[in-house]
Amino acid sequence: MSLFMALVQISSNTVDAVMGERIRITPWTEAVYSAGGVDTTRPVANVTGAYRETDKQKRITNSAPEGRDFERRFVTPKIWFSVQASELKGVEYRQGDRITRLELPGLPEFTISLIEPLDDGRLAISVQTLEPAA
Repeated sequence: MSLFMALVQISSNTVDAVMGERIRITPWTEAVYSAGGVDTTRPVANVTGAYRETDKQKRITNSAPEGRDFERRFVTPKIWFSVQASELKGVEYRQGDRITRLELPGLPEFTISLIEPLDDGRLAISVQTLEPAA
């Protein structure tokens, strides 16, 4: 391992030590006519991840002719978790899988909308908040 990669790993471990919390990633089956359920073909992962929430500005434009175009902007939160890829032990998690924050019970669960690799060996897992079941 190069010195640079060793420093990257130390940096990633520091992120987990300072900002990390235990989270559970539960594989979820896709269903067409029902809510789906736990996918038993893939293992549940209990890992350390950093919860992040940032403001993201969205823009809605109207395709009306010139002079009648009103642009509307609003701010929505972007919620994502940062996880070391090595903690997932090669298991592929995907869109629709669920994330639960284990250290803060009672908070809403999340569903994965996008997983992107970062340059430092971590994964950025974008999520959406799940509404509680009625």
